[in-house]
Amino acid sequence: MQGGAAVGATGGTSGAPGVGGNSGATSSGGAVSTGGGGGDGIGGASGSGGTSAASGGSAPDAGSAGSSSLDGGKSDAPTGPVVYVNSCSHVHWTATASASDQGDVAAHAIDGYPTTRWTTGRPQAPSQDYLQIDLGAAVTVSKVVLDNTGGSADDYPRGYSVFLSSDGTTFPNNVVNSIFFNPPGPVVSIPFAPQKAGAVKIVTGGQADVWWSVAEVRFDCQLASPPPAGAIDPYDPVTWKASANFTSPNYPSSNAFDSDPTTRWSSGQNQSGGERFRLDLGAAASVSQMTLDSGGADFPAAYMLEVSADGQAYEQVAAGAGASFTRIQFAQKNARYLRVTQTGMDPNHWWSIAEITIQP
Repeated sequence: MQGGAAVGATGGTSGAPGVGGNSGATSSGGAVSTGGGGGDGIGGASGSGGTSAASGGSAPDAGSAGSSSLDGGKSDAPTGPVVYVNSCSHVHWTATASASDQGDVAAHAIDGYPTTRWTTGRPQAPSQDYLQIDLGAAVTVSKVVLDNTGGSADDYPRGYSVFLSSDGTTFPNNVVNSIFFNPPGPVVSIPFAPQKAGAVKIVTGGQADVWWSVAEVRFDCQLASPPPAGAIDPYDPVTWKASANFTSPNYPSSNAFDSDPTTRWSSGQNQSGGERFRLDLGAAASVSQMTLDSGGADFPAAYMLEVSADGQAYEQVAAGAGASFTRIQFAQKNARYLRVTQTGMDPNHWWSIAEITIQP
């Protein structure tokens, strides 16, 4: 029990002391352990059926039969890391657009998935369409990247203008304009002098019979001020950690969130059920969606997703069949740890994750 030893509550007595052990002592954490009829134990007090409080007097969890572990008698609750919002991370952005084609909505341009896209659904015309990204706070921006490597490479803007705004409503700052005379390839990079902005609007400036599409928008971006030392953004993969019960030496767990779809974590063995991958966000955050991009055929035959605030007690929130791109949605939970268990059988494939993402 973290937070101190326990004291017997009214209505129950501690078990008789074992060799070298004592009955339950007063806890500075203020929690209690209820004793049933206990027998002698070796090296410690016994009390079958007791409950003990975890983490310095927080809500109790079931105690083991007759013993509790001590942590030096400390009663202070553990302090978590300082949490901040990284407005340079796409998970905090919102996107709007002048037009969208059916399900290819503006939010797809900032969802972190190269296989989804936003598209206008109509031929390009000068100043007709725009894509606006609200960053959530003022940051310094020096480049816009429009990435269509997931497909639709020919749907690049034939011309563009980039506008910046402090309030997301008026866009007085036109930082760059250009027209393409030759195809730029699947990635359009638009650099300009560093500017402070809370929102960015890209407007088409050319004419073409093809639609304008964007799979992912990125920025060269810096926060207005650095975060406190040791602070983390639980939605930012830079501070995530992961572990797995099976891992191929050449495919470590960190590959699953390195923003590089060409790398991957792999179990290193064919799927037999029971393979687990645990993601640690570093601090608790509201989560309602996880995606697993296998990058190919090594997707889970079936999965179970559990979440936890402390890494000890887990709650199952979803289960189902896997796919090359597995999107898992569930009722919003406050969690620091997300544990995926591969529950199916596939004798011909490892389980791999090229990229993993979460959404609030």
